[in-house]
Amino acid sequence: MKIKLNIKDRLIMPDLLPSQSSMVEQITVRAILKKIELTSDEVDKWGIRDISGGRIEWDATKVKEIEYEFNKAEIQLLKNGVDRLNDEKKVTQQNLDLCEKIRSAKNE
Repeated sequence: MKIKLNIKDRLIMPDLLPSQSSMVEQITVRAILKKIELTSDEVDKWGIRDISGGRIEWDATKVKEIEYEFNKAEIQLLKNGVDRLNDEKKVTQQNLDLCEKIRSAKNE
């Protein structure tokens, strides 16, 4: 299943993933994190930088969404994370777009 992600999506997606779980699940977490990791080339190309308050900014005129391929286990893990945020009423305007993208992804 393919999902188009922007920089913001890639920066907040780790918050959807479990920090502790079974070994098998953590292998899936690691695979997701490797896929969405920002490279040093992307940091340079898109002008990504730290600003005050622990925030990050980038040149939005240079950045486009990138399509990422996720397998069935990865999609299910991401959907579980969205469900957890929703159940805990922790969905925010900052993560809502990503949650909707993941919810609309089909497990193929």
